[in-house]
Amino acid sequence: MVAASSLRVPVSSYARLGLGINQNLFAAHRSAALAAVLPRATQTLAFRTVAPARSKAPASDSRPTLDQDAFEKGRMFNRPVSPHLTIYQPQLTWLVSIFHRFTGGGIAALLYGTGIAYALAPFDTAVIASTVQSLPAAVVLLGKTAFTAPLVFHSVNGIRHLIWDTGRALTIKGVYSSGYFVLASTAVITAALLLI
Repeated sequence: MVAASSLRVPVSSYARLGLGINQNLFAAHRSAALAAVLPRATQTLAFRTVAPARSKAPASDSRPTLDQDAFEKGRMFNRPVSPHLTIYQPQLTWLVSIFHRFTGGGIAALLYGTGIAYALAPFDTAVIASTVQSLPAAVVLLGKTAFTAPLVFHSVNGIRHLIWDTGRALTIKGVYSSGYFVLASTAVITAALLLI
């Protein structure tokens, strides 16, 4: 049974809106020959809506398939690729968030890695301490800074997150002022620990 309503709709409307129509009928009208012959602005699609026939196939056969490549489909409709981090101006909020994640992962990897290495092959910590003391002072200071600064930053920013969990400092002004406080206190505490 055919419901005879004939429509003329621009093909680009379907590309933008993602409207679902009979895929076989749509595929026949969007062939490469049509795209080559007609200018993009004048491409139209004439189709008839058909009442769905009762299928004797099992319900599992009527599910959508994943055999279409999403990237190829995007190229076929000349869809732009979504922009990434290159279009965003760096902001304190997401820089601190990313650095918090990196420092957390780095600290965990260092602590777990050291613990596993010591469990597998115990080593003498006195040898490591004497090796570190034999290094030049600048190298020791750089190493202490590389270890201390991420640890202090992650700890202070973790306290900031605990304050956020209470519902405080969640305004734009509060988020930025606490972010600057985290950076400043990280610098001060790291410098104090380096002097020990």
